[in-house]
Amino acid sequence: MVNLQRLPCSDARPVLVHPLLQKSKLVEHLDKKLQQQQKASEDDGKEKFLDPLGASSPLSVEINASSSSKAPNLSKEKAISPLDNTLLTNSNIQEEDEEIWKSDQMLVGFRHWREIEQRILDKFKTDARLTLQNSFLYLPEVGERKFDTSKFGQKQLLLSSISSKNKRQNSKGEASHSVKLVELTQEEWCRKLGELRVRLKALWREEKRLDCIKLISELLGQLGTEKTVCSAQFYPAQFVYITDLLDFFGRLVWLRLLQCAQEERRQAGLGDLPEEWNIADILEGTRLKARNWFGKINQIVKLVSSRIYMLAAILPCQRFMDPWPQAAQQNALELCNSISSAVKHPLVSIYLRCYLCRVSMRIQPADKAPHWKCLNDWLQTFDSQPPCSLLWPAMEWIIQCAAYRAVIYEDLHPLWEYCKRVDKRPIVLIPLINALPRLYLGEYSLEVCKIVVSSEIVTGEELCALGSRLLEIDVPRAAKKPILRSSWKCVLRLGSTKEYLSCCDYWCQFVVRHFTKNELEVILESIFRKLQHDKYEVHFAQLLSIWSNIFNQSIQIKPLLELEIFSKFFVIFRAAPASLRIEAAKVVLNGIVKRHLIGEFKNVSDAYQIFSVCQLLHDSLELSAPLEQILENTKLICFSLDRISLQVEDDPEQCLNFLVDCRANFPNWDLIQRWTIKQVQSLTLNITRKVKFSSSRAAFLQGCLANLFVSIPSLSDPLDRIELSIQSAHIALVALDFIHVVAFLTFSLEQFTHIQSCSFFNSKFSQIVAQFLSLLLIIPEMEDYEDEEENNDVESRVIPFKYFDSFLHWLIRFFFKFFE
Repeated sequence: MVNLQRLPCSDARPVLVHPLLQKSKLVEHLDKKLQQQQKASEDDGKEKFLDPLGASSPLSVEINASSSSKAPNLSKEKAISPLDNTLLTNSNIQEEDEEIWKSDQMLVGFRHWREIEQRILDKFKTDARLTLQNSFLYLPEVGERKFDTSKFGQKQLLLSSISSKNKRQNSKGEASHSVKLVELTQEEWCRKLGELRVRLKALWREEKRLDCIKLISELLGQLGTEKTVCSAQFYPAQFVYITDLLDFFGRLVWLRLLQCAQEERRQAGLGDLPEEWNIADILEGTRLKARNWFGKINQIVKLVSSRIYMLAAILPCQRFMDPWPQAAQQNALELCNSISSAVKHPLVSIYLRCYLCRVSMRIQPADKAPHWKCLNDWLQTFDSQPPCSLLWPAMEWIIQCAAYRAVIYEDLHPLWEYCKRVDKRPIVLIPLINALPRLYLGEYSLEVCKIVVSSEIVTGEELCALGSRLLEIDVPRAAKKPILRSSWKCVLRLGSTKEYLSCCDYWCQFVVRHFTKNELEVILESIFRKLQHDKYEVHFAQLLSIWSNIFNQSIQIKPLLELEIFSKFFVIFRAAPASLRIEAAKVVLNGIVKRHLIGEFKNVSDAYQIFSVCQLLHDSLELSAPLEQILENTKLICFSLDRISLQVEDDPEQCLNFLVDCRANFPNWDLIQRWTIKQVQSLTLNITRKVKFSSSRAAFLQGCLANLFVSIPSLSDPLDRIELSIQSAHIALVALDFIHVVAFLTFSLEQFTHIQSCSFFNSKFSQIVAQFLSLLLIIPEMEDYEDEEENNDVESRVIPFKYFDSFLHWLIRFFFKFFE
């Protein structure tokens, strides 16, 4: 059997080579590949001349410089990269990452980091150009032509500076080139970070542990003090992306040590590690390797903040060498002291403490000493801070860790004292409100409200944070009115219309949930008066949010329609753009359809309120809109109008007037016209069944049938026109209005001539023909009044036979025309 050779330093398997090659040719193929790669590595190792005057192309210079330093490593990337003819795909890689990614515990009453992480990524974005520098970055090769085709891709390559500082290593003469990419957009920066993640996996599989440490330490330099000035707005998101990669590295170290511990126990003749193992179950070899990791990081990583990050990431690995978890928590406190003495930048310092608290929660959630240490040290160290919004996510996480399992007010007494200080309130108050456990906030909601409104200057962000958290809990009944009264006074004092509307968004939901429509009407009147003195065109999005939340939180929509302020607000939305008008109308109509039964609205004023909302939605739809959107919105209009009760016993003329208004104001879409026609048919049939015969009844029925005769021709589909005409003829026959029976029959016969040949094979057509013939069977023998006027001497033909004869002739002509 032929021994298959593998490429050196690679995880490539023979299955990745051409599957149709013979075994002998396979060996030759691998040998050729090996020789080519060795030759390429020798050529790339030579120093290439770079024109000092820039005569050569900058693009080629950068690519050559990057390829000269990264050629050996690129082969490793190819070894693990997904191929078209293998089972290693992007989804496999993602699943593999997710299996070793779950390190944070799910704790009761504790928000997971992923929730805060997502909020950071959604909020902190930037349009500024970013920089990324790392020795393990590489640019596309010329031969492969893998150039960045994005808008700023070529600019990025041209402005990329390859800083070839030729840092000679201690024992080897290899050059370590630092690649610095500038003018990166946020998307490009994230993509390059993803490449570094793949590179880390490749180096780890090649067992280049020191290179892994170097890659992570250089990347953590992005979070250092000197890097924060140019991209401060992006710093929280940058922290999330880089620490995710750091967590991945820490997990790799943990799994490696766990594997070593298992292998060492098997070699010693012991069994596998128990589920709840401790330091006594770990042998000396694994303990030594664990200490080695801490020693190498202390030795290699020079930047203090990067070293603290990396030591914190592998703190859980201390379980392999020291008593758990006391030693790890003690080291966490020591790292806190190191931060206080070495890291002087407030933004860098607080996010470094945030990561340390994350690791400490993984080790022992009940021990709050590291969290209080991080919190107090930072608050007592820094007086001048960057913009508070940049600090809030990290501060919120630290406070949440410190407030975990807090029960009584005194458990967080130092934090409440910080909130009362003027210099610390902007930093601590909002993160504290967001971080409080729900049970704690529900118990002391009134005390929290008093602290918020106690300041002379209460900001809109503080009121929004309080309102949003109160919506998550069950507020004690005795505290509802005092909270609303004191908070609303502060809302009214806000000068900015944008902040005012943002607060109203949350507090309107609070009122809808806990109070009656009277309190809601007071708030809406206040909003309306506020907008009269300001241009409300720029605030349509916020008004729509308020509008949507009110109707989504309300159990009954009917009380809202009865408010006088409802029509005033609707006037505002009529001046909004078409898309906002559609959304505002859909919010109301969806609430009506979901929360009310068919025929539940019996009041005329309520009916016309719903009618006005439907008219706004109808008029906002464009004729060129997608068919799916038109069908969805027209169905919503019909379902909403179904909630209106058309009681014939009360006032049938008013019902007919309402339906006439519907027909006149919804002319654009056949679905609504068909609904209106069916409602008139239903009204006519109910009158014939429930109202006694009289001259007024006969006149009303003639008016309804005349309305049907005028409305049906407006439909575009001839099959719909024929079907509704036949149904109306049935109703006219029940009402003993023979003139309209003849009129509907004549009209339906005329419409048969407009049917296309494709409709003949439609199942609906066969049903219509059956209805038409069944109608002819029940029509009594009547005189044809038209023929009697034209020829008084000749006996007129009987009506059923006349129309049957006309239908038969049409059918024969249609067949002859079809076969021709």
